Amino acid sequence: MIALADEFVKIYESSDPASVFCYSPGIAKLASGRLVATMDIGGPGVHGPCGKIFTSDDRGKSWTHKGDFPFVHARPFVAGRSLYVLGHNGDLMVIRSDNEGEDWTEPAVLTRGEQWHQAPCNVHYANESVYLVMEKHLYHKIEVWGVGELAPILIRGRTDADLTRAENWNFASELAFCDAVPAEKLNYFGVPFFHADPQRYIDIAPGRGCAPAGWLETNVVQFIDPDHYWHDPRGRTFHLWMRAHTGGSGYAAIAKVVEQDDGSMITMLENVPSGKQVVFVPCPGGQMKFHMIYDEVSRLYWLLSTQATDSMTRAERLPADRYNLPNNERSRLQLHYSRNCIDWCFAGLVTAGPSAKHSRHYASMVVDGRICISSADQAMNGHSAPITAISFPFIPSPTFVNLCIKLAAHSNAVNRLNKERFYMRPFVRKIRCALAVLFAASLVMLAGIPAASANNYSDVLVSQIDYSEPSTGNYVASPSIVKLSDGALLASDDYGSLHPVIGITRVFRSTDQGATWAQTASIEGQYWSTLFEHNGDVYLLGTDKGLGSIVIRKSGDGGLTWSAASVLFQETSSNQYHCAPTPVLNVNGRLYKGFEQLNQWGMWASVISVPESVDLMDPQIGPGPTSPT
Repeated sequence: MIALADEFVKIYESSDPASVFCYSPGIAKLASGRLVATMDIGGPGVHGPCGKIFTSDDRGKSWTHKGDFPFVHARPFVAGRSLYVLGHNGDLMVIRSDNEGEDWTEPAVLTRGEQWHQAPCNVHYANESVYLVMEKHLYHKIEVWGVGELAPILIRGRTDADLTRAENWNFASELAFCDAVPAEKLNYFGVPFFHADPQRYIDIAPGRGCAPAGWLETNVVQFIDPDHYWHDPRGRTFHLWMRAHTGGSGYAAIAKVVEQDDGSMITMLENVPSGKQVVFVPCPGGQMKFHMIYDEVSRLYWLLSTQATDSMTRAERLPADRYNLPNNERSRLQLHYSRNCIDWCFAGLVTAGPSAKHSRHYASMVVDGRICISSADQAMNGHSAPITAISFPFIPSPTFVNLCIKLAAHSNAVNRLNKERFYMRPFVRKIRCALAVLFAASLVMLAGIPAASANNYSDVLVSQIDYSEPSTGNYVASPSIVKLSDGALLASDDYGSLHPVIGITRVFRSTDQGATWAQTASIEGQYWSTLFEHNGDVYLLGTDKGLGSIVIRKSGDGGLTWSAASVLFQETSSNQYHCAPTPVLNVNGRLYKGFEQLNQWGMWASVISVPESVDLMDPQIGPGPTSPT
């Protein structure tokens, strides 16, 4: 896969990588176009907390050091005509510049005697105020990494106020993970991934410990789409999107803050329409620090995060150069976009290190006509090894990202159009179904495109396999595709009406790698079917109608002609079968296919299995479908 921005400009490089480490890159864009980057340094060669400020007036091509500050985990942001950098040294601290970072005030302390935490996450503007999240360590019961005791606290300051004064900030109420989420009672979705002691590390493998579950490194978003389930028309609800420390990957933790009429802010958990509370939501890279922004031009949320590639590798079998747990991979930086912060679309791999010791993570970003990224480029062995540079991968008008924006904008327009037409003209749904097979074939053919040209869309072949005129009332659906041993492609789909459901499968063949297709068969009494090849013959395995018997057909001439159906499992008054075109697996000398079985107890997930050596058309090949108990 071609990276969007593998080249970078160094902002800062440690003069002594063995003892001076670089952390926590942040970035902001001023109205003049100037870019401001912050970072902090640590390690045995650094005495006390230390952050650094750099500016660029040539869109990130070169950088100038402008000053230092005595705190860490900081981020720069603009409020009114002033530039601020806010972080912590135990207590929250902030500095201000009134001349775009040339000169700075003395550090101002915003809290007293408290313990705070964060990373350079995003900043949000609304209601003539700036909003950001810092995390307060509430307790000291956890003896190790205490993210289970962190409370993400949304803080608000008016953009026309002096934000170096503590009284000009408002703080939301406190809600720690350990108070909000009974981790020991969670079930069904693998959180927490490892059993954890509520107070200390447990060793998953030698030298690889897991701390109690928690949340940290919080971003803040608002949902402005009035159709979003969590949209607040008053504009007083802010959602917190956090790194989820669960031992697994692919989830973020969320909460929300609601402003009250008196100006106070209350932190609470969110609910889904069923009334259930929700804490964990799908998020690519949500297991590590990520950065989120909302872009007004594309009207999309953008997510910059770490890509996991092998979080299911057993901890004891990880390579020696991998840090800590399987989900703690840090060498690949990815970009996604979303309309709603739940459904994320992959935009591209931003950059990747050549090995596990070359990390690309803890990144921040701003939009500057293109996406600019301030990214930690570190050689690492956990947090204890040197980070050699803070890099600035900038993307000069990337075709891929621009295409994502254009496609998303087009998708938004189409979705709005479909939404308006859905109630007036139900056949629009049939039009969308008519495209299903086309896209199935396109995706299969992507496998033949060289990796070097995978981002060149002129190389992607899109051809129409089947189509149904909406006025007929018929639809095409349930596409299946297979590549035969002679190189030909076969595709199938369901064709017919919804009321009543008629079981017809149409089969198509291509001998020019999918450029053109010819229909070879129209088979009644075949539905939801999967195409597969076995021992030189082609098979269609599915049901004879929407809910019915399990049937199979065979072709010995590459899909040109087909046998009559063989009923493998007959429907009865108490058992009916359903499926979709899911793969047939050949494992350890047996074939397996999943079905759903409807009986008086409900719908059951079932599997049929036979030895690969038997006659697959024989209805006596084995027992009926097995279901989990």
